Amino acid sequence: MARASGYLAGHVLAKGIAMLTRDEASGIWNDYVNALWKGLEPGPDRSWEQYLTFKSQVFAMIRDDPAYREQIVGVLTPPAETTADRKAIAEKLVNALAEEIKANTRELQSLAERQARYPRKKNTQARMDAALGRAGTVTGSIKDFADMFLEQNKYAKAGLTLLMELIDIRKAGVK
Repeated sequence: MARASGYLAGHVLAKGIAMLTRDEASGIWNDYVNALWKGLEPGPDRSWEQYLTFKSQVFAMIRDDPAYREQIVGVLTPPAETTADRKAIAEKLVNALAEEIKANTRELQSLAERQARYPRKKNTQARMDAALGRAGTVTGSIKDFADMFLEQNKYAKAGLTLLMELIDIRKAGVK
């Protein structure tokens, strides 16, 4: 079994494992969506501009619609489990998902800042493309959790599908 070291070990030991509060979950989602908004800015490929209305409509739902945001917060704060064992597993799963989202958020924020400073650097654009690829994976993870915790909620899953498609379209045009 691999052992955590350095920053990760100190971070995990200091924080412990506990279920996220609704405010923490909402903050994680808002930070992620805002980082994606910046990451999905038009780049050197002008064909992406055709999709800006699609981008605006997707973000109007996933960022601005309180009912949608509440469903995503429900993914990050699943209902209480009946047994202590199940609760412990749910806490570990949700916290791992939250860390996945936060890591991608930090990466996207860092690259957006770098792109603002060096807009013409191809290396920066290639890194953003890779980060967007990981954002598609992260969004897929959120969608998988929605499948587990929100079986009846097609609205949240449909929005996540649109977000994944938007990311894929943007990545395809950057080459």
